[in-house]
Amino acid sequence: SNVIMGYDKLGQYQQLIQAALRAIRYQEQHQVRPRAPIPHRLIGGALVKLGRSEEAVTYYQKAGEIFRENGDPRGIAIFENQLGEFYVNVNRPADAVPHYRECLKMAEQMKFELLQFDALDGLANAYRALNRLPEGFTFARRALAI
Repeated sequence: SNVIMGYDKLGQYQQLIQAALRAIRYQEQHQVRPRAPIPHRLIGGALVKLGRSEEAVTYYQKAGEIFRENGDPRGIAIFENQLGEFYVNVNRPADAVPHYRECLKMAEQMKFELLQFDALDGLANAYRALNRLPEGFTFARRALAI
């Protein structure tokens, strides 16, 4: 995955997608367990950068399925936060809210304060984008209290 991330840093998104798809095919052909969700997440990010956000959702959702399949609560929580960020960035803040809320719930259970802050900040931004400012301010205050 270092090579794949290198393509991201270089802005070579088509090469990233090709390399990540090869990694996914390898995992499937050799029944690698636990499967790695990172190639799916990186493809999603590359597609967003190429302006193909709707295609990216499929890869992000698959990454989430793999995190859950692997039983990785920290990975799931981080992924939920990233999915919230994705929806805010593609101007779909209402779709971001449930992901940020799930992230916040999990981060609180794990006592993972940095991720709690990120989820609260994400909720503040999502509600601001929805023009629901009182709710946005509530989450912003909670984030600042951490």
